[in-house]
Amino acid sequence: AKSLFLDKFQPANCESNWFQKQWGIVLAIECIEPIVGNHVKKSFAAQKKLFEDAGRNKEEHFLFHGTSLESVNGIAENNFDIDALPSSQVRGKAMYLGRGVYFSEMPVISLGYGSSLLVCKVLPGTTEYLADREAAGHPIDREIWDSRQVLGGLVWVIPQASQILPFCIIHCYFQPPGTPNTLNSA
Repeated sequence: AKSLFLDKFQPANCESNWFQKQWGIVLAIECIEPIVGNHVKKSFAAQKKLFEDAGRNKEEHFLFHGTSLESVNGIAENNFDIDALPSSQVRGKAMYLGRGVYFSEMPVISLGYGSSLLVCKVLPGTTEYLADREAAGHPIDREIWDSRQVLGGLVWVIPQASQILPFCIIHCYFQPPGTPNTLNSA
């Protein structure tokens, strides 16, 4: 499984961890909670086998998804519902880049969509690579493509829940630069 950032996260280690993103944003990680006993594993394994039997890419990727605190536990237990509306009334579900669940290779992008951060194993299958303007308003042709990558991985669109396996929840918040780490203070 591939990820640009997963090597920084150790799900078994729930000690406070700090790192600074390239844009000067400091993200404080309180705890990384592994998702265990996930019954979704069977559908994920079945999807992987379908891709393999069809000669499609079966490589797994670790990607980030931002969601609300109200939604994170339901997703962890039951996986994603493609048609579910955001729990917040602040925004609707536009699916501007195609129908599916939206992920990013960059956690800071995903955190723009909710205060809870999920890391998921994802089976992109055969991926359509597009620029933002090319993807806007155009559905994914499911006869050809199993997923869509937009803007070089800033956004991934995964059209089926069976292609997604929630892996862990990162409990975190943004910390102003220069603020001392108080989580481990006595």
